[in-house]
Amino acid sequence: MSDVVLSVHGLYAAYSDEDVLKGIDVVVERNSIVAIIGPNGSGKSTLLKTIYGLLPTRSGEVTLFDEENRAHRLTGMKPESITALGLNMVPQLANVFPEMSVLENLEIGGLPIRHRFAEQAIRFWRRSPSWLQNSESALPLYPAASVKCWRSRAR
Repeated sequence: MSDVVLSVHGLYAAYSDEDVLKGIDVVVERNSIVAIIGPNGSGKSTLLKTIYGLLPTRSGEVTLFDEENRAHRLTGMKPESITALGLNMVPQLANVFPEMSVLENLEIGGLPIRHRFAEQAIRFWRRSPSWLQNSESALPLYPAASVKCWRSRAR
C-alpha cells in the first residue's frame, strides 16, 4: 500500500485573472499531520478550497488515494462527490451548529456518506476515544467558537 493519501501537483487557481496558487505541489502521507502556514493572503484557504472543489483549478492535478490505494482524480469534481470519497473541509470560521454537540456536527457533515459514517466514527473513536466525549477538546478546531456555548452544549 502506498504511503500517500493526497497528492497535489502543479496546482494553479485564481479568483479572477491573477493566479493565487502558482504551481503548488503537496504530498500528504497516511497517518501524518500537515500544516499549511503563511501570512494572510498567501493562498492557504485558496489551496484548501481548490483541493475540495469549491474553487476551480486552472491547471494541475489533485488526487486522493483511498484505503484500497485506488486513485481518485479530484480535479473538477464537485464538493459533495469529494465528500462521498471521505474527504471534507472544515472552514476556519465557526460554521458549526453551536447548539449541537461535536458528535452531532460530525453526523451532519457525514450525511453524504451516511452508509459509511457509523463505521468511520467507530474507527475514529477507537483511535481517539476521549476526543468526542469531551466537546471542549474540539475548540482548537473552531477558534471563534464561544467556550461558554460549547460548555453549555456539551453532552
